[in-house]
Amino acid sequence: MELINSEEFTFKEELEKHTQVAMKQLSEFTYEDLEDSYFSVPVKRMIWQTLLVVREIEKVMGYAPKRIFVEMTRTEEEKGDKGRKESRGNQLLELYKSIKNTDSHNWKEEIAAADKDGKLRSKKLFLYYMQMGRDMYTGEEIDLGRLYDDNLYDIDHIYPRHYVKDDSIMNNLVLVNRRANQDIKKDLYPIPEQIKANPNVHMLWDALHKQKLITDEKYARLTSNTAFSEKQLGDFIARQLVETGQGTKGVADLLEQLFKDTVIVYAKASNVSDFRRDNGFLKSRLVNDFHHAQDAYLNIVVGNVYYTKFTKNPWNFICKDYEKDKEKNRYNLARMFDWNVVRGSETAWIVERKDEKGTISTVRKMMQKNTPLLTRMNFEQHGSIANATLYSAKKAKSENYLPLKTADEKMSDVKKYGGYTSMSIAYYFIVHHKEDKKENVTIEALPLYCKDKVEREENGLEKYCEEVLGYGEVNIIRRKLKIQSLLEFNGYQVHLSGKTGNQLILRNAISLCLSTKWITYIKKLEKAVNIQIVEEVVTPEENIKLYNLLADKHANTVYSKRPNAYGEKLLADREIFVTLEFGKQCEALLQILSLTKIGSTEANLLLIGESEHSGKILISKNLKASDRPAVINQSPCGLYEKKEWIFDKIVEK
Repeated sequence: MELINSEEFTFKEELEKHTQVAMKQLSEFTYEDLEDSYFSVPVKRMIWQTLLVVREIEKVMGYAPKRIFVEMTRTEEEKGDKGRKESRGNQLLELYKSIKNTDSHNWKEEIAAADKDGKLRSKKLFLYYMQMGRDMYTGEEIDLGRLYDDNLYDIDHIYPRHYVKDDSIMNNLVLVNRRANQDIKKDLYPIPEQIKANPNVHMLWDALHKQKLITDEKYARLTSNTAFSEKQLGDFIARQLVETGQGTKGVADLLEQLFKDTVIVYAKASNVSDFRRDNGFLKSRLVNDFHHAQDAYLNIVVGNVYYTKFTKNPWNFICKDYEKDKEKNRYNLARMFDWNVVRGSETAWIVERKDEKGTISTVRKMMQKNTPLLTRMNFEQHGSIANATLYSAKKAKSENYLPLKTADEKMSDVKKYGGYTSMSIAYYFIVHHKEDKKENVTIEALPLYCKDKVEREENGLEKYCEEVLGYGEVNIIRRKLKIQSLLEFNGYQVHLSGKTGNQLILRNAISLCLSTKWITYIKKLEKAVNIQIVEEVVTPEENIKLYNLLADKHANTVYSKRPNAYGEKLLADREIFVTLEFGKQCEALLQILSLTKIGSTEANLLLIGESEHSGKILISKNLKASDRPAVINQSPCGLYEKKEWIFDKIVEK
């Protein structure tokens, strides 16, 4: 099959016709609605690339997909500290402003110390202070010294996880006595009268609510006497199946218009995260970008289980299937994978048993694969032509700065009159030319402010090379090389990211492959460095083993071909690493992993005697035939690609 070129797709006009209303809706979205800036051009590119990927899959399969699974992004509450604008410590200190110390507690000092040490990341400790050290189901004082004894204290869900997956620490979680939780509260709602009849408990709830240590919603859930209705039960399930976020919904609506016979199924990010955690599928963004493919796969696995169990109409499931036979159609949103999920002839999940491997064995095999296809969307720049900052003539350089007035010859000399920096690049191109008597092949950047003129005139690119760049005998080898195009030098693949002076800025495009054992270890390293929680398995001895492995990867695999390779340096710096204090070893290893991140351009390797800007990939815009430079054209999914050797093109011409 021929290489699929995104520009060849004829459905672009069809998309534009269908999306006039959708684009109008996009313009009304807010930052909070969409998490990232969906106003921006990059997001529109993302939507377009998504459609291209689905189209390619349809073309390869020969028919449209039966289902498309769309991940629902996490809510701010589900993101925890990452989504919280104010730290837990500041939240508590604000609430405790009017609360007096007791004989046993200097509340503000305790909270400030716990926040400084990072201990408030613990849900148990945060709830302890939100409840003023009291058990929500008995009213008794909690023994802070035994807080983490799971045989004594539980975190309970007021709305049971059986019915709704609501892990909101502000609205649904409470710190309680384990025995009271297991023997009285159980999996029941409303909270049993035996708990609510205790005057100490009601006094505690009222006091915490008055002090705003518990929200109106949490207070209402605690005190309610009303059982869940069928409508509520259906609504709880619907939260797992129906997307309300405007950004995701906009993309899904677009897909529904273009793929009439395809069902759009939503998979909740938090459900996938829980599935990862429960099955030991740890994610490390430092090692490689395979986690994106894994998440996509798990969204299908998890989303399909929910969809098969409840269909697109959860209210119908509650009113008909569940009411008809509660044993046969039993469900528990906290234990969706504890039972087989079968509907008619469709099997979504088989539980693992002694005599049967079950679906999870297939999932484990898939998650261990190091073969996902990785592509990066290349694009042509639009928008502002330069950074708005005006620089003086002393700083301005002609190759990087845009004149104050391009139409005025007197003001066009940036070395005399200054100019604007960071000229936006529309795209790059490759040209074979002469400078004086020397023949060169260079990758040049076309500034955005020149784009219209160049493309409007006949042979505009040739004229730009002759009149602006001063080149002779111009032969354009490739007229358009988009930003983030995939290139290869000496067998090493990189993305074209930008330029500085006469050098090109490249980004790594080779994924690091490690065993599951080391990915798990690196995840624990991140925990040790970022939140100061060091597990027993993380040791200086294991750190040295990992350092040796990474040094070997850089010295003896494809990374040895990397422009600005680090293999020899890492081998030479090994003794410095070995003598580092344990915590510094952990920090150094995470920085070394930055050298192989997709898209990353530098790492701080001061700890092992290298530069704090190590690993930048810069090459001259003047290409060498000995480097065997090539442009790699990929289809959106990466299923097809074509490699074009740049210097071979000169011979052809």
